[in-house]
Amino acid sequence: MSAALVRLQVATTAQGLRVDQGLALLLPELSRRRAQRLIEEGRVWLDGRPTRKGDLLRAGQVLEVDLDDDGAAHPTGELTLRLLSETVDWVAIDKPAGLPSAALPGRATRTAASALLASYPEMAGVGYGPREPGLIHRLDTQTSGVLLAARTQHAFTCLRAALRDGALDKSYWAIVTSPPPREHGEVTAPLLPDPQDRRRVKVAAEGTAAHTSYRILGRGQSLILIEAHASHAYRHQVRAHLAHLGCPLWGDPLYGGLGAGPRHALHARAVSGQVELGPSSGPAQLHVTAPLADDLQELLEADGLTPPRW
Repeated sequence: MSAALVRLQVATTAQGLRVDQGLALLLPELSRRRAQRLIEEGRVWLDGRPTRKGDLLRAGQVLEVDLDDDGAAHPTGELTLRLLSETVDWVAIDKPAGLPSAALPGRATRTAASALLASYPEMAGVGYGPREPGLIHRLDTQTSGVLLAARTQHAFTCLRAALRDGALDKSYWAIVTSPPPREHGEVTAPLLPDPQDRRRVKVAAEGTAAHTSYRILGRGQSLILIEAHASHAYRHQVRAHLAHLGCPLWGDPLYGGLGAGPRHALHARAVSGQVELGPSSGPAQLHVTAPLADDLQELLEADGLTPPRW
């Protein structure tokens, strides 16, 4: 628990509300989206237990919220990031595996967000909070590939709206050791934080709706390359959904994956689609791709599989 732990007793005015709605009501300085993010990060407890945003409140219950922002991003100029795309509205980088997108409480001072802030100081104050200035989405620390950030609050609002409305598509390349049940298909399995292990999520009927489509791109001697699409990616969505299909990622023991590697075999391949930037600017086309990370390229080639180059 952090020094910025806030304890609240649920008032009668919040009776029957979802946790994220109740937090926004009881803490007016907290937006509902910020409340949802805190819940997803496992930083909200209800009567001593980690909560989900869909849980309903009862008067008299105790909510605890970790609002610690010690992990606020500060410019870190010693990190060099590979630039994939840059406009006056956004920037996209190729995040390496092992680098956190943004800091979690008490952890990670060297992050993609802090490196971006060093090169684009105008991102300060853009986005949801000081931990993740400008970031449109996050990648897990050990996931490589395309990470998109906004340079202005207006661009942030427009990009997030495009993501929310399905106008932006996020695609991933995943390496697994067991084939999915079909060459291509979809997974529509709700997800929520695992109350038994806050490091992971699990499939549960009462969870948040999540949709992933997939297809097999190639097969090697023992490995399979899968392309997955998840525009509204929940935390660990691709990892959890592939594990749900019986084909967890290579090197991902958290979800039952085989393979002894320094990280799980997931790469954010592309972000593409159309963004409406307002009447003065009109629609803008966004298409950013990141080449498969060298370690995953070598893993596939050692298995006799040459990944496609598009």
